[in-house]
Amino acid sequence: MMHKDIAEYARKAVAAAPQPTSGEAAPAPERRKDLERRKRVNEMTPDEMRAALLTDDLTGLNNGRWLRENQPSFSHIIAFDADSLKWVNDNMGHEAGDMLLKAWGAALQQATPNSARMGGDEFFALANSEAEAQRIASAVESALAQAVITASTPDGDVTIRGIGASFGIAQDRKAADEALNQHKRDREAAGTRAGRGEQPPGTTRKPAGGQQDQADRGGRQDDPAGQEVAPPTLTPKAQAVKEALAEADDE
Repeated sequence: MMHKDIAEYARKAVAAAPQPTSGEAAPAPERRKDLERRKRVNEMTPDEMRAALLTDDLTGLNNGRWLRENQPSFSHIIAFDADSLKWVNDNMGHEAGDMLLKAWGAALQQATPNSARMGGDEFFALANSEAEAQRIASAVESALAQAVITASTPDGDVTIRGIGASFGIAQDRKAADEALNQHKRDREAAGTRAGRGEQPPGTTRKPAGGQQDQADRGGRQDDPAGQEVAPPTLTPKAQAVKEALAEADDE
C-alpha cells in the first residue's frame, strides 16, 4: 500500500466514526477522545499515518502488517514466545501483564529495528543470516534476564526477576514456529520454563504484612549474606524428568 493510499484509508476510517450534530451537549469522554483522535489523524502527514498503521500501540514495535510487508526482504525469521503471560495476568493482574509485554518490546527494540508483535504473546524478528538471527535471539534473552516485574495483590507483593524467552529460527514462519515449540518443550523439561498456568521460575512473594515466602523462591536471586540461597523451583514436568534420570543412574 502506497503512502497516498494509506493516508486515504486512515482518513476514511476516522470519517466513518459518528459525527456530532449541531446543538448536541458537550461530548462524553469516549466521544471526546474520538474527536481528538480524528483531529490528530487529519493533521498527520502520509509518513506519520503509515508509521501509525504499522506500529503496535502497547509495545511500540512494528505490527503484523509490517511483518507481512517486510518478511520477503529477509532470509530468516525468528519466532519468540513470551513465557507465562497467562499466569502473570491471572495472578498479578493485567497491568503486570502489560509490563511483561513492554519489557519484550524494549528488549527487541534494543536488539534490532526489524522486530514485530503479532498480538498476544507472539513476537517476531527478521534477519539476513543465521548468525544475525542467533545474535538477535541472544541479545533478547540477555535483556529479558535482567527484567523485573512487581505487582501488589490482595495477598501481598509478587515479583518476577528475569523473564524467560523461547524462540525458533528458520527461513520461513512455519518452520520457525516448529523450532519455537521444540525450544519451549526443551526448556520446560530443563525446568527453565513453567508449564501453562504454572508459576514461572524467579518468582518471589511477600505476603501482606509478613516476610518474604522462602518457599516461592526460584531463578537466580541472592539471599542476604549468611543465608543459604534456595534452589530454583522446578516445574512438575521437570521434576519428573529429574527423578527419572536419578532412577536410571541408580540402576
